[in-house]
Amino acid sequence: MLRLFFLLLSTLMFVPISVVTAAEQEHSSASEKASTAPMRYADESGSGGNYYCRVSDMPISWRTNGHPVQIAHSDAVFTGLGTTTPGLDVRNTQAASITNLALVVEYVDEEGHTVATATAAGAAPGFEKAIRTPFPVEEVKAWKQPLDPGQTERIDGFNAGARTITCPVAARVTFAIVRFKSGTVQQYASAGWRVGPLPRIVPELISACPPVQSGLVEIPAKLRISAAGDVLGIAADTRNYLTVLGWITAQVGQWKFHPALIDGQPKDSEVDVEFVVHGSAEPNLSAISSSAPAILIQFFPARDSAPRCVESFAQLTEGATIP
Repeated sequence: MLRLFFLLLSTLMFVPISVVTAAEQEHSSASEKASTAPMRYADESGSGGNYYCRVSDMPISWRTNGHPVQIAHSDAVFTGLGTTTPGLDVRNTQAASITNLALVVEYVDEEGHTVATATAAGAAPGFEKAIRTPFPVEEVKAWKQPLDPGQTERIDGFNAGARTITCPVAARVTFAIVRFKSGTVQQYASAGWRVGPLPRIVPELISACPPVQSGLVEIPAKLRISAAGDVLGIAADTRNYLTVLGWITAQVGQWKFHPALIDGQPKDSEVDVEFVVHGSAEPNLSAISSSAPAILIQFFPARDSAPRCVESFAQLTEGATIP
């Protein structure tokens, strides 16, 4: 059962946020496209749910007005199940030691469309709960000590969201929050920065999966989530599998989410999802279609003797929590 680490909500002192304007963003976007250079691929393989892409040292720009660190090296792994795992080596360019750092990073394709949005964070010993982030952080890299001026440390992330169907070519930092050893916390933000909704918990089911005649059933749909994190509705443009869709709606309709954020504020959202119901407890992930990016919400029979269904959100399985 997957358990995720997160930054607990507490804070000491804040100073004003630096926000970049829309005009500055447009100039930054143009510069970003011009600087997009070939990247090093460690691997790109598979299809459907087995798709895998690993990229090292792609061009990364800062969309924020100012930044507390310099990115010395980066890599990221993207999967067809909807997991993005970023890792960044960051150098402290400030005059004070850093105890906590968290970033929001957007990964984009050649057209500038967002492929994935991920968070990455790090914290010094004893400071794991020292800052409040506006968004849930799924993983925090443990540092050995505060990040002193001129020194380099690693920040990591583990993010569940829309599946990746193509490798990104560039990245941009849209938000940063840093805590200095003095207790001062500084935020850097770009206008319109955002993160998507995440389930607070992937519930455990007690009912059996609906019967599937073939290997799997796929239903593309729109999932609407309120600013309070409640499911507002599910819309699917299909006349097939209506019984299965009704069962799925009854299950997912009870989920609770961390809502989507725009400029740090909770907002109603609508996300593309792909509901997949497997007929086997040993699902063939490569059989999942990969024609469009969407969040995979899957259901498959449990491996134990009880006729019970297991559900997952991207690669978060039942019982996974993001407080």
